[in-house]
Amino acid sequence: MKKTHTHKKLLLSIVAVLALWISTPTTIQAQMRSENNAQIQGGNIDFEVKPSGNRRFTIYFNNSNNTLVQVRIYDVIGNMVKEEVVSAKGKFSKEYDMSQNKSEVFIVEVGNTKYSTTKRVFLQ
Repeated sequence: MKKTHTHKKLLLSIVAVLALWISTPTTIQAQMRSENNAQIQGGNIDFEVKPSGNRRFTIYFNNSNNTLVQVRIYDVIGNMVKEEVVSAKGKFSKEYDMSQNKSEVFIVEVGNTKYSTTKRVFLQ
């Protein structure tokens, strides 16, 4: 019985991740936009995610309001692998090293207490 429950939980996690992939812009679409257009304003949460090397990626956004911005990174099965709160106003960019994680797909969530946006990034 416990084994069946574990399989159901895994299947639900996979379905949730697939639904998230379908509803988020692709990495290519994110790269086509300018870093200057990535902003946190009211309900509009826009950020860029770009691969930046071996098992690394960089997140860019502009916190035009002086609000706290949460950055969360999940692996392909939904485990949170990194979380940080950014309080600085203005342009933000930070490189994240995922070499300690086996996953090749990561989901990045950026938001505040009211709104958030998610995007995916593929690393090799």
